[in-house]
Amino acid sequence: MVAATVGFYLLPASPYGRMSQVLRTDEGFTIFGGVVFSIFCAGSLIALFSAVRAWLGWPAISYDGKVLKEYVVPFRRIPISDVERIEVRSADALLHLKSGSKRTVNARLVQNHETFFNCLILD
Repeated sequence: MVAATVGFYLLPASPYGRMSQVLRTDEGFTIFGGVVFSIFCAGSLIALFSAVRAWLGWPAISYDGKVLKEYVVPFRRIPISDVERIEVRSADALLHLKSGSKRTVNARLVQNHETFFNCLILD
């Protein structure tokens, strides 16, 4: 994503084809090109955030005794007091909330997800 963003910024405008002047002209980005570039930048920031966390070895899921936090887009904070029970499956964990709804948490983000989710203390 970062390479595509840098390439989109550095490559010159194409003088050929029907869509040649839609994203970029010789003076710079058009309005539509600016919107596309800003979407690329937002995606790159999200990708860089996840890549830096992985490179530093920081976990994608954390638990501080009260809140289960996911550091993957979409970022979620799930208060453990709202969780009725946890069903650990092979690739994910299903959180049954007291409100009756369910949330799926990607368990592949944790090295040993059975141990991680079994150590959560439910109220």
